[in-house]
Amino acid sequence: MGGRMVAVDKVEKVEVSKLKGEKIKTIKFCVKPKSTADGDEVMEECKEIEIDGVTWGSGNFTQSMDKKSVIELECTVRDHLEGEDIKREIEKLTDFVERVEILRNEKCKTSFALEKVAFTFEVKPWDNVSNTEEVLEDCKDVDIKGVIWDKGEIIPVSNCKSKIKLGCIVEDCNTEAEAIRKKLEELDFVEDVKIIQ
Repeated sequence: MGGRMVAVDKVEKVEVSKLKGEKIKTIKFCVKPKSTADGDEVMEECKEIEIDGVTWGSGNFTQSMDKKSVIELECTVRDHLEGEDIKREIEKLTDFVERVEILRNEKCKTSFALEKVAFTFEVKPWDNVSNTEEVLEDCKDVDIKGVIWDKGEIIPVSNCKSKIKLGCIVEDCNTEAEAIRKKLEELDFVEDVKIIQ
């Protein structure tokens, strides 16, 4: 979208040099669907599980040792979360899932290298904005190399005002939080963006 720059006096100063983000890791799961369940539906149900600090990535179908179709599902998580916590959430899908395992092969161990960082932003729309959900979608449409947005959250401030909490995972560690903040702040309906983590 077009860019209307925000006046400097509206922007809170941030010591970006002190903001290093939060380290994350990648975990891969093997999900065995129930025989009566549709594999594509099972994958979508798993990816719709909402856990703070978890961003679902790619999934693909493969065959287990007993020649049955299973799903390999990957997610990136903030460093304080454990795979067992996420595994338990997937296991709650009892209508779809028969068994869940955390893959611990060499390929998966390599992916645990902590080479990514995560940032969280607080986005304040202009006062005359009536549809905060559209602003959230506009923010997530901002295309920056190596940046993966999470679902975001709309937080009511008063009866007619809301703000947005939006996180992202940065795969390119050369991309700084300040550069992302400036991109968000260029959006037409955004008044102010703060880095909160």
